[in-house]
Amino acid sequence: MIRFIPQSTLDGWMDSGKVDVLPDRLVDATSRREFPMREAVHFVKVESGVDAQGWTCKVRSVEEVRAAGAEHYMTSVIMGETVYVVDPGWMAEDGEGAGSAAAARPAARKGEGKNPEADALAQLLLDKLS
Repeated sequence: MIRFIPQSTLDGWMDSGKVDVLPDRLVDATSRREFPMREAVHFVKVESGVDAQGWTCKVRSVEEVRAAGAEHYMTSVIMGETVYVVDPGWMAEDGEGAGSAAAARPAARKGEGKNPEADALAQLLLDKLS
């Protein structure tokens, strides 16, 4: 599962020593669990133009935005004649993505459908937000 973490939230966590950030990983300072992450934006609204991409209220990686031909700068994304207001941040992954070691584990080892990596990331988010 992938979760969006706004940059402002991540900054607060780092300032309080709750997490460490490596170039491509979020590290819980308490448990030392690592979660892969990549730069992303949450599309808040269309400032001008038409949302032909259907991006409003969606989260996209910055790589995906650039690959589509859009330009990202701070809290804006420009795609052709459309200007979006975005919330910059990060997509953190629980390790269950395709090709991960956790995804390769048999379901029985996970404990009848439970997802320990997703649970750990969700708990990290809950702990750090409170």
